[in-house]
Amino acid sequence: MKESMEIQVTGNQVPGSAIHVRGLEKSHKKLEVLRGVDFDVARGSIFALLGSNEAGEATM
Repeated sequence: MKESMEIQVTGNQVPGSAIHVRGLEKSHKKLEVLRGVDFDVARGSIFALLGSNEAGEATM
């Protein structure tokens, strides 16, 4: 199975963020599991990501 991921760095980062994600996409063949995911994680914070099996959590 071929998987691809594209990450773009933009100038719209939230000040003080340790992790900045914009437009994350992932698919398993024709099934899109992530479509345009955006999030920022502030420095010193705890971030948890939950989802169903094969929903793309490990990719993020």
